[in-house]
Amino acid sequence: MPNFSSAKDKVNFSDFEYYVAPDGAFGLYKPKGWKVGTQKYPDGRLIFVTDKEESSCAYLIYLERIDQAHDSVSFAKATLQNVKRQIPDLKVAEARTSRDRMKTVVMMERTGPGQILIKSKYTFNITRPQALIIGYEAPARHFNEMVPTLMTIIANIMVFDEQTYKKVSRQRGASTGLPPRQLRRAADGTCQLLVPQGWKLEAAQGRALCSTPDGDTGYVFTVIDFVGQSQIPYFSSAQIPGLKYNYMPPPEAASVALGHYGWKNQKILERHFNPRMAQQATKFLKRQADAEISLLSSTSKNGTSCIIYFDILGFHPNYAGQWGIIVNGFWAPQNKFGQYLPSLIEIFKSFKINEQWAEEYVRQGLENLKRADEKDFLFNGPIRRRNAPEQPSCP
Repeated sequence: MPNFSSAKDKVNFSDFEYYVAPDGAFGLYKPKGWKVGTQKYPDGRLIFVTDKEESSCAYLIYLERIDQAHDSVSFAKATLQNVKRQIPDLKVAEARTSRDRMKTVVMMERTGPGQILIKSKYTFNITRPQALIIGYEAPARHFNEMVPTLMTIIANIMVFDEQTYKKVSRQRGASTGLPPRQLRRAADGTCQLLVPQGWKLEAAQGRALCSTPDGDTGYVFTVIDFVGQSQIPYFSSAQIPGLKYNYMPPPEAASVALGHYGWKNQKILERHFNPRMAQQATKFLKRQADAEISLLSSTSKNGTSCIIYFDILGFHPNYAGQWGIIVNGFWAPQNKFGQYLPSLIEIFKSFKINEQWAEEYVRQGLENLKRADEKDFLFNGPIRRRNAPEQPSCP
């Protein structure tokens, strides 16, 4: 079986430590030995975290007020013009923007110390009058493997107001994570993970959902089924179970699924394409796949603003229009995300599927696909089992 959760094997949270700015303006978790810097602007602040060699870095810039004439395209252009004055050999490798021009993503390259090629990615988000810039960079040869760590740093940066800073200061030295955790297995033996005391757990058929009673903090590993337009003449896919949407990239699909479970205001803050994982999944399951690591914001069913970290695989439609995503990740209230992050990553890393069951499940599915007649293929899907126990869905 290929490893479908690449990020969890690359972020070692035992090497992280908590940092609070001397002026109490922000706090974050960072790898031990990494340096934190900041620069205050009249209407905002730059926060950056660099590794010991100063070759990898995560950036966050937030501005409370920008020129109302700017959209993300003009704002990115003006910002990069200023950067190029300091780094003349900076080159834009790729740029794309949303239809409403409120979000622009730019991939760049430059020469670092020792003539090392540095690769970087910046996302410009505009919500007038505010602007948020998220960025990270690393040596090109290590860029993909550094992304989970850099995105983890960005995800847990918390800007404090005075009241929040006082509260965090009182808590420092005390345990600020989640309750004690114990290893629990699904009743059918198909998976296991660490579950905090008092959390709810639903687990079956290799899927798991565990969360606080209010659902505002949790972890999920699940498959979400979608059904789009059939490619078979005179056949309608309307009666096939699944959310009724044509194929879309993994983060967009996850955002749509969250909406169906009562979440609102989904925004994709950051995303990283993972072509190696997509190729591995495509080869193993013999079905075209996409893979992305994504950072989202959303409002829970209780009205709580949350940050979500998802590692997602998306599988392209078959002829009947069936497709789906595998979601692996965690979430927490925005104002507690950094506080809970060590425990959430511990839960994330603890999840394991029974490999013997998984291999047999996929093998049977592929065999069924080979010998299925058209009716069985259309109405049961390539790896769907009849009379399967109810499975956990999504937060």
